[in-house]
Amino acid sequence: MKKRFFILNFFFLFLILNAFTVYAVVEYSSMPIFAVTDTDEALRADLDLNLIPGGTADSFFSSKSVNVGTSTQTTGRIAVALAENYSDDSKKYDYKFNIKTQAVEVDGPSAGAAMALLVISSLQDKSLPGNVAVTGTITPDGIVGPVGGVFFKVQESSKHGIDLFMIPRGEGIQTVKLDGKIQTVDLIQHAFDEWNLKVVEVRTIDDVLKLAFENVEKIDITEQSSEREPIFKPKEIQINGKLNVMKDVFFEILEKSEQSLEESKQALNQTTIDDHYALSILLEYQRFAERNYEESSLLFDQNYLYSSANTAYLSLVYSSLVKDIAQNPVLLELDSDFFNQKLTDLSDKIDEFENSFSERLPVDLLEWNISSKQRLLWAKNFVQNLLTVKTVVLDNNERQKINIAVSNVESFHFAKEWLNVSKQFYEISKKSNSFAVQGEEFSDFADVLISEAENAVSSVDIEESEDVTRRLNSSRIAREKGWNVSSATDAFSAIALNNSRIRSQNQSLEQLVTFLEEKITDLEQRMSESGRDFLWPQLYLDHAKYFLEASAFYESEGLNTSAIDRAKSGLSLVFLAEGVFEVTDEAYNFYENVPVQNLSIPPVEDDTIFIFLIIIAGTLVFGIILKLLHSKQDKKIENISSLIRKRELLHKKELKIKKQERLIERKIRKAKDKPKPKKFAFKPKKAKKGKKEDYDMY
Repeated sequence: MKKRFFILNFFFLFLILNAFTVYAVVEYSSMPIFAVTDTDEALRADLDLNLIPGGTADSFFSSKSVNVGTSTQTTGRIAVALAENYSDDSKKYDYKFNIKTQAVEVDGPSAGAAMALLVISSLQDKSLPGNVAVTGTITPDGIVGPVGGVFFKVQESSKHGIDLFMIPRGEGIQTVKLDGKIQTVDLIQHAFDEWNLKVVEVRTIDDVLKLAFENVEKIDITEQSSEREPIFKPKEIQINGKLNVMKDVFFEILEKSEQSLEESKQALNQTTIDDHYALSILLEYQRFAERNYEESSLLFDQNYLYSSANTAYLSLVYSSLVKDIAQNPVLLELDSDFFNQKLTDLSDKIDEFENSFSERLPVDLLEWNISSKQRLLWAKNFVQNLLTVKTVVLDNNERQKINIAVSNVESFHFAKEWLNVSKQFYEISKKSNSFAVQGEEFSDFADVLISEAENAVSSVDIEESEDVTRRLNSSRIAREKGWNVSSATDAFSAIALNNSRIRSQNQSLEQLVTFLEEKITDLEQRMSESGRDFLWPQLYLDHAKYFLEASAFYESEGLNTSAIDRAKSGLSLVFLAEGVFEVTDEAYNFYENVPVQNLSIPPVEDDTIFIFLIIIAGTLVFGIILKLLHSKQDKKIENISSLIRKRELLHKKELKIKKQERLIERKIRKAKDKPKPKKFAFKPKKAKKGKKEDYDMY
């Protein structure tokens, strides 16, 4: 009997202890969060959480005084789903959120990290200290993402007893307007010096959970600053002689972007714009411009030319946008006459420059000509869209109007800078030693590729297809103009980018890196076997190598998301390099074998020599006449004799030129008598069966 009683007592005790272990949670918890209003005014709110036992892991908001937007509600569900990785009991509750604030409406994902911290700490039976705050979005895999208004949120938190404020990694450097001037601020140091508040950058929810329960006094902000997301600094690479010209061109872009940055900063300091939302957008663009310029300078020093040019170009576009809007606030209005006039003027300049291109192709500088035409047509396409496509704003939403207006100005400056680069490339192409007359060759090839690119675009989401669509549209316009090589290049590039997207889907980091390495090795071998020094394929390939190294670097730092992003970028570039190589290699093979009669030598025209000789003769005669008038009589005979001798020399030169012309005519006749070369035709390569990665690339 006693034994049975002991067993029953032990069984009930086990149930009680087990129940206590399973349901050891904080059923009610709360933490301060900080938001920014339309006028850049930061305010405090309180995020409350109730865990309701017996639920199904549902999350909802309960508030009578605040309207909670869809984005915030979705963020709550992500936070609850993420908590499954931290507690086996997460599905045994429902999660009732409440936001207490003076605002009437709350929306946006910036409280995601706070929601995740609150849910996970409650499930782990940990009460949050009241002097800790965090801002940032949250992803299903626990990454804390960037948000706006970080500086003002941190500043406001210092007034409410917050000693530790966690912000997304990369947000420690802020561009803000303080005391009427635009300043770039190290927020970590600034907050400590000015408000005695410790600011720490975090990358994942694990970082947040660790820091939230540490002794704030023992947190070293100097150490935290050194633990910011590291910047990848690649080793210097060597470039071949052909790329040195490109280095000079890209250096000009880098210098131009540096000057533009200073001008945009000055324009921001002097702007009359008083709309806080518009100003915050311009400050973000200025910040992006500064970051891109810094990265561009680093990459240029290491000879990653295309990578440097890309970031310098973005810096130039963003800083130009900031300067333009800061100086002309009317650009924030939709369909303003001022903006429409700028568009019309740019369109006229594009049309005028477009007429500069002739039917002749520079054989030895063909890639410059192709690239010039590509960028001209990208600019043309952007401007045409801005002139014809009008966006409808629903409910007269002022923020939406500003967003659309800024986006339009951004597209305008992309087009403007593409036109400038196109002109640079065109001037270089004019220095070619030989030109070929462009006919219908490559027309069938371009048509096949355009059709393939159209199929590629139809299978891509609109948000993912911008670059592919831009190249396809450019290819169509080029085909209409008879620029068949440029048309084929852009169409093939569109296909290549789509193939890269398909090949990258659902791939692990290891799979992406392995495939990228294989593609780089294969293309390098093919380019080497061709015996030519390619320009753009080599630039793209170097850029792909840069991303491959960057991927390995971020993987070693434990930043797998960053590593995967770099690997995907590298893959898209090596596909792009392969596509451009395919077309330009075929083009060089064709035009280098064009019959002599279809080539012209541009540096000196036939008429130029004749005119030059006439000028020389006229100058000599005029000089002799003057000398005859002012010389003594006894010198006249000598001067006339000298004149006769010079004319004889001149006559001999003319005879020599005619002899050279006869030799050229004889060579042409011989060339005509030779059998005609076989007609050049392009045949698509057949796709390998059974492998999705061997997508038909022609």
